[in-house]
Amino acid sequence: MSSNKVYLIYGLFFLIFISCQNQANNHGLTNLEKPFQATSVSEPNYAYTVILPIGWAAYDTVMSDGLKVRLIFPPESLEEDAPLGNILIASMGGRGIDDFTTANIKYLETAKAGTKILEKGYMELSEYKCQWFTYSKIDDGIVRDMINYIIPVKGFAYMVTFGSNEGRIPKYRAVFDEIVKSFKG
Repeated sequence: MSSNKVYLIYGLFFLIFISCQNQANNHGLTNLEKPFQATSVSEPNYAYTVILPIGWAAYDTVMSDGLKVRLIFPPESLEEDAPLGNILIASMGGRGIDDFTTANIKYLETAKAGTKILEKGYMELSEYKCQWFTYSKIDDGIVRDMINYIIPVKGFAYMVTFGSNEGRIPKYRAVFDEIVKSFKG
């Protein structure tokens, strides 16, 4: 992949980053000190934590539509592979993990032309059973390989998604898995 495409990907993430309100934590191991706080009992726990490897950074931000997102960035030394991530929270609408994951996969396949689901599985966390799936997608002619982890907690899905340049997920899979295994909600 040309360096121009890598810079385009980082540029898009940067534009998202600067267009939103944010808070940053610059510690080597990242547990955000001031995570979002839930405002009612019917909201998810925005004070969840994940631990990132040294050199990785997380930024909580609010998108223009009010969606709260945690963006995860690698150290500069990994820019060429672009292993970026985010964490979103959604209501599961009373569905179990299997039905929720199936609905998400169907959405990706119909809403994002060029999306191809590759694998599916489960992973045990210390407190939760999470489901994951890998897929490839094409954005603006650039193929990105993705992995989505869905962690069900009290009726909400904590969706942790990582992506990297085509063919690079296996290189970072152990790192992504460890970040997800550190989840506390």
